[in-house]
Amino acid sequence: MKIKLLVLFLTLCAPFWVSAQFTETFESTSVNGATSFSSNSQTFNITTLTGGSTLKVQHAFVGFGWSGTAADDKFIDNDGTANTLAASFEISSATAFRVNSFWIYLADISNNLNVTGTLTITGSYNGVTQFTATTSSTTFNNKSAAQNNGFTLIDLSTFGGANNAVKNVDAITISTGGNFNYIAIDAFTWSGPLAPAFTTNPSGVAICPGLNTSFSVSTTNAYAYQWQVNTGSGFTDITNGGVYSGATTTTLAITGATAGMNAYQYRCVATGVPSFVPANSNAATLTINPSPSITTQPSNVSINNGGNTTITAQASNATGYQWQLDNGGGFNNLANTAPYSGVTTTTLTITNATLGMNGYIYRLVATGGCAPAANSNGATLTVTNAIVSTSGSLGNISTTYGTSSSSQQFNVSGTNLTAGILVTPPAGFEVSTDNTIFHSTVSVGAAGNVASTPIYVRLSSTAPVGSYSGNIQLTSTGASTVNVSTTTNGANTVSGAPITITANNASKTYGQALTTTTGSSAFTLSSGSLKNGNTLSTVTISYTGGAAANAAATTYTGVITPSALTGANGFLASNYTITYVGGNLTVNPASLTITANNVNKTYGQTLTGAAGSTAFTSSGLVNSETIGSVTLAYGAGAAATDAVNTYTGQVTPSAATGGTFTASNYTISYAAGDIIVGAKALTITANNVNKTYGQTLTGAAGSTAFTSSGLANSETIGSVTLVYGSGAAATAGVNTYTGQVTPSAATGGSFTASNYTISYVGGDIIVG
Repeated sequence: MKIKLLVLFLTLCAPFWVSAQFTETFESTSVNGATSFSSNSQTFNITTLTGGSTLKVQHAFVGFGWSGTAADDKFIDNDGTANTLAASFEISSATAFRVNSFWIYLADISNNLNVTGTLTITGSYNGVTQFTATTSSTTFNNKSAAQNNGFTLIDLSTFGGANNAVKNVDAITISTGGNFNYIAIDAFTWSGPLAPAFTTNPSGVAICPGLNTSFSVSTTNAYAYQWQVNTGSGFTDITNGGVYSGATTTTLAITGATAGMNAYQYRCVATGVPSFVPANSNAATLTINPSPSITTQPSNVSINNGGNTTITAQASNATGYQWQLDNGGGFNNLANTAPYSGVTTTTLTITNATLGMNGYIYRLVATGGCAPAANSNGATLTVTNAIVSTSGSLGNISTTYGTSSSSQQFNVSGTNLTAGILVTPPAGFEVSTDNTIFHSTVSVGAAGNVASTPIYVRLSSTAPVGSYSGNIQLTSTGASTVNVSTTTNGANTVSGAPITITANNASKTYGQALTTTTGSSAFTLSSGSLKNGNTLSTVTISYTGGAAANAAATTYTGVITPSALTGANGFLASNYTITYVGGNLTVNPASLTITANNVNKTYGQTLTGAAGSTAFTSSGLVNSETIGSVTLAYGAGAAATDAVNTYTGQVTPSAATGGTFTASNYTISYAAGDIIVGAKALTITANNVNKTYGQTLTGAAGSTAFTSSGLANSETIGSVTLVYGSGAAATAGVNTYTGQVTPSAATGGSFTASNYTISYVGGDIIVG
């Protein structure tokens, strides 16, 4: 035979041929019509099971086979015997194998492709079916001789929806139905068998004694099973009987497990084909949960009438608890109703026990996941009377805040106590057993009898101002509470500690308004002291005078009034007798500047100072106040003869008065103005000149032929320069030549030209 060998992979635990893949194309078969063939030294037999047609090696049709990649000459088919009956053929071997794939040609009795029918492939080992895969004619539609010679690949790793190529078989059955009458098979690919393997290992289980359970596995390529148990000395085979059944199946059943089987381990041994060592599953542990048991028994307890107590027990392997009571008629379950609580826990609480409960017996019933329940021993409750006694009485006491009062005394004693006596005074008081160290509570004695003991009582230094009364309570577990009154007639009192708060002195400027201020720190603690670490924070400041914007500049004594003192670190104003002392308010004058207006005058004019002038400006007036007038005095520049110039600061204001302002409310600064002397207007007019025709006029300086208007201070002009225009020539015709005598350059005399603004006016030349 011609064999195509494809080596897929090697394993460390199996022979080479087990992992190799072989493809038989029948090209080397020597006998036409043979019903067996050999591949890789393994013989395969072809057996007809049903249908009457025979599957055999075919040599007669050259080129009609398919090697998987090309046409070949030899294959196996049922040619010559095909009929219309359903056919079933088996390919088997004495040694296990696995089918990977093969190519199949399916047609009707007339060799027509693309007909309807079914194909079923079944694998078995030792007569036990390992898989069955079926498909319909849909898989073989659209086939032609031109496509793979009409053959279709059957891949057992996917055919039928499962990977059956990994399953060991010793026979594979090919069955057809419908119109699939002619069958041809080529390129038969197979591999050696696989070792058995577990796909699901057994899981550990936990049960109670006497219950049933099971362990299960699932495998591949296993054909026999044996369950084993390890009881502590290694694994041994299990046989059916006693608590075991299913010892040679995939499920081991245990019926009525015993406590002695706790921690047993179980595994399954799976046997495959003879060439492989059997496989062992993982071990699974059987846990037999124990029943609950009492580990700590409850103890007897003794309490006083009205007292509280607890009874406790402990159990192992318990998930539930129930306390029971035997009061003479046997044990019965308790409920969480007074005086009981915690009846379903390990600790039973008894509150306000009565004398009638004396001798009651209690036990705990513990239940768990497994029966039976566990009962504890009984614990007996003893209830007795406890008595607290006192002697002596207390009178009234008083103190001031921050100072402890003097102390008073009474005595306390007790009998049949289960605990000491707790002495608790009402608010504001503190107690002591040695009259030295005081506390908010003190304890006296212990269980048993307590001898008469003095108790000292006083008002605490931290007690707020007020009246204090109430009872001092004497308590002891199981004993009735005893009250000792802190008063006889009236009440105990704490009065305020005296302190004086003085407002700081302050000042303001006239025109500024002050309003009431909260949260001010402008004060001092001027007498007294703070108590108990108290600190001061703020006061409210108000004013009884001087605060208005128009309050006159002066000192207002005691008008800054403090009130509403606040503090921190426990400060309460009510704990103090507070005296508030006012501070002084000084109103300072406001700054006022009065500036004289500048004065303009003409040269030759005289300025005379006087009171009542309004020629000024001011800066700094408040409250919409006004100034009526000031007195002005003039310096340099005021005289008529003072030359043209600016005389800085020569207008001096003073003595502001009148209006709505009051001078005493201001600090007044006077600022001087300037005197500005301007030039005086002066007109110089040339005299008219008469001449006879033919006469010539010649201009020159030093002429007095002019008149002037505007000189001041009796001043004079010496001369001017005259210039002649038209009409001055000898040939000028007889006429009046207007404005042709032009004066200029006035000089001399007593005047100063710079003090004047000079206008020159021309005279006429009259030619006769």
